[in-house]
Amino acid sequence: MYANEIAKHHNDKVIETACATPYNPAALEEDFKDKVGVLGTAVFWTMYHQWPKSDYDDTIGVKIEYVKNREDKEVIFPPDELRAFKKDQACLMFYELEKRIREKYKVEVSELTKTGK
Repeated sequence: MYANEIAKHHNDKVIETACATPYNPAALEEDFKDKVGVLGTAVFWTMYHQWPKSDYDDTIGVKIEYVKNREDKEVIFPPDELRAFKKDQACLMFYELEKRIREKYKVEVSELTKTGK
């Protein structure tokens, strides 16, 4: 996309292709879990101004790790929760996933301030 921007070309086709790519959460493929981790860390940063770490595997699903009061904490999105999302185009499915991530953070991380304390 950056190369297109430098060459003064539009990114419409790239964006349309990326958004139209179907994802099947039931398969729990590595690419899907990785993208959930990236989305989870970005949403966490937006909400709490603290950059967490993410990890994933087939047994835990996706784990977002952060520090609160000098203690390591985590929010887990287990495999069954991720598989429950319906197969859809990337932009639509990840939008639904982002809403769920925000809801879960509000419940499990609600007492963390934007300064990370």
